[in-house]
Parts: sequence; structure tokens; C-alpha cells
Amino acid sequence: MKRTEFDDTLLEGSGQEFVRKLVANVPDDELSMAWRSSLNERLRAEAVPAPKRQRMAWFLRPALGLAFTGALAAVVMLRTSPMETPTVRKSGNLEAALVQDHQQTIVMSDVAGFGMNPMESRPTETSMGEDWSEVDFESL
Repeated sequence: MKRTEFDDTLLEGSGQEFVRKLVANVPDDELSMAWRSSLNERLRAEAVPAPKRQRMAWFLRPALGLAFTGALAAVVMLRTSPMETPTVRKSGNLEAALVQDHQQTIVMSDVAGFGMNPMESRPTETSMGEDWSEVDFESL
């Protein structure tokens, strides 16, 4: 922060002396008690209507809020133009993949039969029950 130094010689100039004398000659007016009393009476007279205004505002604010809410509800409920339905953007890749997966599941269940896991329907080479494959161990 930069400090500015004032030259005290400027305060001793002739223009400054003239202003100093003018300010010293201004009389100090003290307010009379009668004027203060009349001011207090006027302030009391102005302060009386304030509680009436507050009581009216206490009733009017909720009433205005209810009126605004009712008007808003009426506008929403009585809308004459039909609401636009949102358009769903269809992407063919996802739907096609879901349909294909469903069709493959149906084919597997037809091949495997009722109650069998499609993984169990793979042919395994066993001779007399001695050769067990990993699929057979998983199903146990």
C-alpha cells in the first residue's frame, strides 16, 4: 500500500485560514424542546396506521397465495390443447439384439426339452459311465 504524505504548509495557506474563520463563526443551533415535542407528536400520529396495515397484510397475503394457486390449478386442469406425447427414439440395434436373443432361447428350450438346461443337452462321449466331462461335473 502506498502512503501519501501531505504537505503541512498547504494547511497554513490564506484560503485555509478563511475557511477556518467561516466555520468558527457558524452558530451551534440547538433544537428547542417545543420543536422536538411537535416532531414526536407527528411521529406518533404516523405510527398508528402501521398495525392496521400489518393486520390487513396478514389476511391478504395467504388469500392472494390461494388465489394464485387456484388460478394455476385451473389453467393446468382446463388446458384445451392436448398434451404432446413424448416421442421415443428407436434404435434398431438394441431391439434386434433382444429379439434375436429371445429367439435363440426358444430354440434352445425346444431342443433341450422341458426342465433341462441347454448346457446339459450337448452330446458327451461316455463309455459305460466312466468318462465324465466337465459339463457333467458342473451339472452336479
